[in-house]
Amino acid sequence: MVGYVLMTGIIGSFTLAGLILGLLALIFGLDKKVPTGTILLYSGSASKLIVSDDQWLFCNGSEVSRSTYRALFVVIGTTYGAGNGVDTFNLPDLRARFPFGSANLADNSFASGGAASHTLTVAELPAHTHDQGSLQTQNT
Repeated sequence: MVGYVLMTGIIGSFTLAGLILGLLALIFGLDKKVPTGTILLYSGSASKLIVSDDQWLFCNGSEVSRSTYRALFVVIGTTYGAGNGVDTFNLPDLRARFPFGSANLADNSFASGGAASHTLTVAELPAHTHDQGSLQTQNT
């Protein structure tokens, strides 16, 4: 499963792997080097994700707890959906999408949109001209 994962701001969990990863993160300051809300490309499957389940989440539009992922909620809020409006919020849904940055950080046009394909209409074509040329053919 190729997809995107989102940094939640939670370092480690109560599993042994989570505890080890959490300690390594604290020792090397990874919690300060990877900001909460960071989105990374990930080319493995969910079962192969070697960080703790609560540290990174797939960008699949899921509803998650506002209290469990408080640091992430502070960063993205309800930009990608309000969840149930009280206890949950939605993660970005980047399935079949590609994220891109905005030239204007106040512009939220990058929050959603895009399509797998699009046919241009005449109204969408920019003004342009075509020069008249010549075509030479040879009959043999």
